[in-house]
Amino acid sequence: MSNYYATIILEALTQLTTAFAPLKSVEYYEAICRYTVEHFDFDYAFVGELDSISKSIHAVCGWSKEGAIKPFHYDVKNSPCHNTLSHSHAFYPHNVQQTFPKDKLLLEMGIEAYAGIALFNKSQEPIGVFVILNKTPFDNSSLAEHILKLYNNSLSAEMERCTSEQNTINLKNIAYYDPLTKLPNRLLITDRIRQAIKNQSRKGKSVAICLMDLDGFKEINDTLGHDAGDYVLIESSQRIANTIRPEDTIARLGGDEFVMVITDAIDSKDVGKILLRILKNISKPYYYQNKTIGTISASIGVTLYPEDGADDDTLLRHADQAMYKAKENGKNQFYFFDTQEHQKVQANFKALTKIKKGS
Repeated sequence: MSNYYATIILEALTQLTTAFAPLKSVEYYEAICRYTVEHFDFDYAFVGELDSISKSIHAVCGWSKEGAIKPFHYDVKNSPCHNTLSHSHAFYPHNVQQTFPKDKLLLEMGIEAYAGIALFNKSQEPIGVFVILNKTPFDNSSLAEHILKLYNNSLSAEMERCTSEQNTINLKNIAYYDPLTKLPNRLLITDRIRQAIKNQSRKGKSVAICLMDLDGFKEINDTLGHDAGDYVLIESSQRIANTIRPEDTIARLGGDEFVMVITDAIDSKDVGKILLRILKNISKPYYYQNKTIGTISASIGVTLYPEDGADDDTLLRHADQAMYKAKENGKNQFYFFDTQEHQKVQANFKALTKIKKGS
């Protein structure tokens, strides 16, 4: 390699360890791709992630002489990227279109030269590619090879870090969020209730735990199918989320049951105003595949803390009892848990138990 190219490679290495070092993820990839195009006079450079079944590349970032390249998906089959992944690198300094005639992207972009290197994780499994493309044959194939090797380790390390970070996020989502509606699930809402109870003592305001069940939902599943039911669940969850305040929380317990945690409530009237808006929005028509569904409403049971002072488990149970009262009273309404009524029921139950034991 000439002294000129050795100098610009050295400059690129300096940039990698200084200006690029603080960058993360897509910004890091973009900085490398941009530097490759602008300082080494190539037409395109992109970084792509390999999908889990190794059939396609998701080009997460790229740069051309016209500027940034929007992310795109790229089929590995019948492309030079297949050889890059199979042999850890691939170089086609000219006539790459003739070598891969079924690669439509090469044809659309007018590519004549290709250089690619595979990115590996610590287990030496391929996780992506770094690719340089030219509309004309490479003047210096050695330069392209040196650039790929220069960035290979750093790109591999950053992609593995991003993959690990994303896996952690995915695991957290699986553990704490409902896969259909993307709302918090029972595990997460229980924690939110505990936090709300803890914060309440400082603020001196009520916390409302509201358990909601959709009226008429079973009929939707039975008549229109589960896809329609899923649509109603997603749509109703969005309507609730758009109605409650940012400081409040909605979760899906399962089936057609939702929980809302309303914090900083002044009293039951304050909570009632929010619930009336929710009931109004839930009962509006749903439109699914040219069908109008106008039979959905909601029954909501409400319990207040500290008025109905209890732990998170008991509060949810109280809200559940109140929700069934709302259904018994005609549905499409909310009902506040009655502590005195609950105490009477418990007293009657204990009395019956004593009578049974004595008989």
